[in-house]
Amino acid sequence: MSTTVNTADDLEARKRELLLLRLKRTAKASVAQDAPPAPVRVDRSQPLPLSFAQQRLWFIDQLDHAGGAAYHMPAALRLSGHLDRAALRAALDRIVDRHESLRTTFADHAGTAVQQIAPPGCGFALLERDFAHVPAEERDALVQQIATEAFAAPFSLSAGPLIRGQLLRLADDEHVLLLTQHHIITDGWSIGVLVREFCTLYAAFSQSRPDPLPPLAIQYADYAAWQRNWLQGEVLQSQIDYWKQHLAGAPALLTLPTDRPRPAIQRFAGGQYEFEFDASLTEALRQLSRRHGTTLFMTLLAGWSIVLSRHSGQQDIVVGTPIANRQRSELESLIGFFVNTLALRVRLDDEPSVAQLLAQVKTAALGAFAHQDLPFERVVEAVQPPRSMGHSPIFQVTLALNNTPGDGAIDLPGLTLSGLAQAGNTTHFDMTLGVTETGDSLIGNLTYASDLFDAGTVARMAGHLRAVLAGMGEDDTQAVSRLALLSDTERRQVLTDFNATHADRPQGMLVHRQFEAQVERTPDAIAVSFGDSRLTYAELNARANRLAHHLIGLGVQPDDRVAICIERSVDMIIGLLGVLKSGAAYVPLDPDHPADRLAYVLADSAPKVMLTQQAPVEPATVPTVALADLARFADAPAHNPNVAGLRDAHLAYVIYTSGSTGAPKGVMIEHHAVVNLWVALGRTVFAGQAHAISVAMNASVVFDASVKCWLQLLSGHHLVVVPDEVRMDGRTLWRFLAAHRVDAVDCTPMQLEGLLDAGLGEAPGYQPTHVMIGGDAIPAASWDKMRRSTTTRFFNVYGPTECTVDATVRHIDGSATRPQIGKPIANNRIYILDPQLQPVPVGVVGEIFIGGAGVARGYLNRPELTAERFLADPFQPG
Repeated sequence: MSTTVNTADDLEARKRELLLLRLKRTAKASVAQDAPPAPVRVDRSQPLPLSFAQQRLWFIDQLDHAGGAAYHMPAALRLSGHLDRAALRAALDRIVDRHESLRTTFADHAGTAVQQIAPPGCGFALLERDFAHVPAEERDALVQQIATEAFAAPFSLSAGPLIRGQLLRLADDEHVLLLTQHHIITDGWSIGVLVREFCTLYAAFSQSRPDPLPPLAIQYADYAAWQRNWLQGEVLQSQIDYWKQHLAGAPALLTLPTDRPRPAIQRFAGGQYEFEFDASLTEALRQLSRRHGTTLFMTLLAGWSIVLSRHSGQQDIVVGTPIANRQRSELESLIGFFVNTLALRVRLDDEPSVAQLLAQVKTAALGAFAHQDLPFERVVEAVQPPRSMGHSPIFQVTLALNNTPGDGAIDLPGLTLSGLAQAGNTTHFDMTLGVTETGDSLIGNLTYASDLFDAGTVARMAGHLRAVLAGMGEDDTQAVSRLALLSDTERRQVLTDFNATHADRPQGMLVHRQFEAQVERTPDAIAVSFGDSRLTYAELNARANRLAHHLIGLGVQPDDRVAICIERSVDMIIGLLGVLKSGAAYVPLDPDHPADRLAYVLADSAPKVMLTQQAPVEPATVPTVALADLARFADAPAHNPNVAGLRDAHLAYVIYTSGSTGAPKGVMIEHHAVVNLWVALGRTVFAGQAHAISVAMNASVVFDASVKCWLQLLSGHHLVVVPDEVRMDGRTLWRFLAAHRVDAVDCTPMQLEGLLDAGLGEAPGYQPTHVMIGGDAIPAASWDKMRRSTTTRFFNVYGPTECTVDATVRHIDGSATRPQIGKPIANNRIYILDPQLQPVPVGVVGEIFIGGAGVARGYLNRPELTAERFLADPFQPG
């Protein structure tokens, strides 16, 4: 017969597991201890202390009485057949008389909590209710509603009673018995004791026979006094020393990826997800356990730890597990709060194989069981982990195995008892894995904190556990880090479905050829402006052509580099296009950068020519062309040059990284990648844009974000170059955008805050239509403001320099409830991989790998990094 109890306590009923572990205690235990004396009956006229476990629940209740529902232990029984209600009441009354714990309340005595035991004869608090008039088809829903309310109703630890019940009459031959107890007087094992004694007493009383149960030698209060008297001195210190050593340096929090931020105060709201391991997998796990001398519990702990490690990214895992803690025979028949909780630590930082991990888990489990006498509350006191109202101390995830036989219906004279499943809606922990042996298979139950996780997330974790356990059984020599987590469906989803980004783009097309095509369409439209200077598309094209022909005359060829070190101006745009038209790649330099960085970039990129605003005063180390002297080659051809052999696989630009993690590296980007970026922006940020708009070039030319701005010249837009002095402040930038009626702008999150404060997205009158934010993480407060805007479309764009500016984009609309980088842009692919370069599940933290059309050729003059960094598309052919 099954009853519904807190999942965290299901393990304590696994008597066979505990007996097996008890037999395995040997002299290898770190501290040998003499057997404790037997508990004896104590004087009831003296204050009766609480056990250590009771003390903790009493303290929690005093701190947060509203959280007490998390410590309710419900059970529901369906009674089918002829019910002798008098025998039922008599049996329940006798159980309360028999067990002092069920008559116990708690009070403050001189500043210390003590047990107060009511005299026998107080009876069981049973409410009888008749619902036989309710239509049969409505009864199940009604029972569920009543049970939910009954199980959640609060207890008063000082007033009691701390056990109560309702008997629901649904028909002459159908009843439901609802029992609710507070954990401070009972545990999972105790519920089994209660049910067995009820059956024995009901059978006797319904047949007018006397109570057949033997008297109890001691009561729970005697155990509590014995525990406090024995567990002190050297005995206590040896246990404390073990747990302090076992948990030294362990992480205080298991950082599983959650669907929602962790609340500052734990609410104990929970949900459940049930699943099954079939007979084949169950048998494989049993065989694996036999080969390595582990119990099924130890094997499950190893597999569960692997899943937790892979989801959290942590290699040091602490899992809690409840233990019955009834090592003396006189305790086995008592009802009371005996259960203890052990913190089992599993390390995966040395890349263990399955076999090695099983050996480690076995050692850890046996050591913990050999030192199980120290109450968890004292472990917390000894270890002193950081305390938080938002999560439990030492561990936040638990494992519980129930392998106690006899989970079927129970037959009594004229009556059959069977468990009535109830949906659990509370939990003490982030997540608890409960596993029950049912013949040839295993039934799993994941209880989870619904404040943190969605049901879909928990269901995926159950699938990952199944996959890991199957992999362990198939090959125990492989490293646990290589065990597959994903099902075929999940793998296809994260590798293929999420990367369905194919978009047609011009094949073999050069960037400047796209610009030239736009010149043919709108020759008289304004192409670029800076201050009082502005050029039409035809004028810009002609000037860039003359520069290009001049560069070609200087011997510039495809894949050569041309440095451009020019102040922000119209000349800067002429220079960029002129270099591309010459067949070379431009290398942008910031005139305000330190001289040593400029020297480094020039030496590393070895440009054929350098473009400057004015001719340098001192002789340059690189042949120099001063754009202020363009009149000097005004006679150069103004027609579009045609560079022989120039293809879209040749370089368009080389932009250097910041060098924050070492020497700056020149990222080589080819024409086809730049054209693909233009296609991608047209499909996302500028989707549906039918007419020309003004686009601000805000980013510095030495940052790749500038590329996506001037690239809008390929679409016929008006490029407005933002002066340096304007870019430094968000409010000043806002005034500039409003004065020039700019439609689209890119900015950094730091600039964004000033823009939002100045009225971006909210102020009446002028508002840009498109805003792209990139370069850093967006604060949640800024994100919330943007997602509420009704005038401006905001886009979060992400991508390292190595992937042609942007790799992903996310429209920040009402559905984007928290910051995210979005999906890969056209013809790009995004993979989230673990350290073994295997895809991680949805929601799990990993490292971003980028593949597809946007990936750079490599780093200039860094051939040793090319294979490592730029062959990062292992899941696509070719």
